Amino acid sequence: MKKTRVLVLSCLLALGVFLVYTKIKEHKRHKVSLERNMSMILDDECDKNIAGVLYKPLPKTKGKFAYVTLLCDDTELQQALALAQSWKDTQSKYPLIVMVLPPVGDTSGLEAIGARVRATSSITAELGQDTQQLFAKMARYSKLHVWKLTEYEKVAYVDTQMLFVANADDVFGCSGFGAVKTAGNDFNTAFFVARPDKDQHAAMLRELPKSPGSALGDQGFINWFYDTHRAYRTTQLSVVYNTRIINKNYAVWNGIKEHVRLLHFVDTFSPWNFFLSKTPKWNFNFEYSSFLLWEKTRQKAGQTAAPQTLTALNRDALCADPSRYNPKRFVVSTHFSVIIGTWGEERLPLLRQLVLHYQRCKSVHKIYVVWHNPDTKPPQTFLNTVRRMPPVEFLPQARNSLNNRFNPIFSLETKAVLICDDDIRVSPGDIEFTFNVWRNRQDSAVGSFPRADARNPDGTYSYLIVSKKTPRKYSMVLTKLMFIRSEYLYIYTCLFPSKILEYVDENKNCEDIAINMLITGMTGSAPVAVMTPSDDFGTAKGISTKHGHLAARSKCITRFAEILGQNPLQENAEVFSPLKGS
Repeated sequence: MKKTRVLVLSCLLALGVFLVYTKIKEHKRHKVSLERNMSMILDDECDKNIAGVLYKPLPKTKGKFAYVTLLCDDTELQQALALAQSWKDTQSKYPLIVMVLPPVGDTSGLEAIGARVRATSSITAELGQDTQQLFAKMARYSKLHVWKLTEYEKVAYVDTQMLFVANADDVFGCSGFGAVKTAGNDFNTAFFVARPDKDQHAAMLRELPKSPGSALGDQGFINWFYDTHRAYRTTQLSVVYNTRIINKNYAVWNGIKEHVRLLHFVDTFSPWNFFLSKTPKWNFNFEYSSFLLWEKTRQKAGQTAAPQTLTALNRDALCADPSRYNPKRFVVSTHFSVIIGTWGEERLPLLRQLVLHYQRCKSVHKIYVVWHNPDTKPPQTFLNTVRRMPPVEFLPQARNSLNNRFNPIFSLETKAVLICDDDIRVSPGDIEFTFNVWRNRQDSAVGSFPRADARNPDGTYSYLIVSKKTPRKYSMVLTKLMFIRSEYLYIYTCLFPSKILEYVDENKNCEDIAINMLITGMTGSAPVAVMTPSDDFGTAKGISTKHGHLAARSKCITRFAEILGQNPLQENAEVFSPLKGS
């Protein structure tokens, strides 16, 4: 009996040791996993020290403080308005000073929000490179003037590329110079806290011509100055005061998103220019809710009442909750969804034929029918006249708009959508072939009806019909039959410049040109033509048969280019075609 007890105790002890060992091993594995996640951050331009400074409350303090930003020219005015409005929305106790350089014109919008506009002089430096190319960098040296605002005990400088998302007044608890650090262990000077000091300001201006070439730009110089003048105290701030959108791609995002004070948008891909960025890794810097917040804040800035256009009403109804259209929902990659636009009951026989036709395609996941007529309800009995699988869903619209065909769809699960008219029919085999082409060109719009554009000597543009059989060059594909990424629906409806969508509504034309401009302008990917035979039942009565069609389309391209600032359409000569008999 005694031996049995000893044996049982020994077994229990061994089990306990094993459990403790397992727990320690699991903890180490978790720690290694966390370190691996953090090392991912170090490989990019995120904060090298994020793990150590996620968020630590700074000491509460009172004093005469101010936020300061720099407006270099009128091209940054919209960013400055959004920044000022976000500062006002977060109810800061401290003023916002806008230092304005001479090129800036009307600043009444900033003053209406409550910002204090102050003219300042431009600081330039001999950069040893083309002055015109580096104007923006030179102009930003003028942020050094924050050190001469000695009527304030502390100032927090904020670039116009940033947006307040929560009250940041606690940052004034920082002592000395404070900023977030980058991957290279440098301070990111898009946001920093400093104590104004005339002697330090004079020293900076005196040292500026002596700074090495490696200290190019305001950020390089400020870092060089503090590295070579160690008497000035510096502090590393938490990343929550300068949170770059790129952080969303890493595990650390969950640890900081609830504490974020200011968002920092990448200037090359931001809410105000993403549609012209031509960035292959566009989705790496894209965060739906942040971009939408910036756009809504910009619209709010200086507005007394938003115009009740179709676009505004549509955005109010569909865009308020970006999480409903999270790209992570689009998990189905082997199949695609079909979106067919139709008007009313008189087109139901043709619609039924087309739905049955698409239900024979092996890669169709679901079929959505956009019911454009707001005065009638789609007949649910129609669903009894087609097959049960793949399923069919009507999407009734509250307003009649050509833009409806790009409205985001909450139940969408596929990575790709096929946008098509209700009077176009392509064989199932050719649709499968076109889908496979898209799977190898996923950022592009892939379709069977290419068109082109050309710039005229007077700066306007012409819309060109190209040969369907042997197109040489083209810059668009029509929505008669077009594969695109599902993410583009939300981006077009909720984030693309509203003036373009409003033009489409006013003229009842050109939504296909607009979506091509968005896709190519944002991703840098030209459209791709897949030449397949098709039955087009709309050629006799369609919009393209009307007098003045080409002139109207030419006017669209010209006007959209004016709104965007340039024409982002891009030519392509690549043509795919299925083998005959395949």
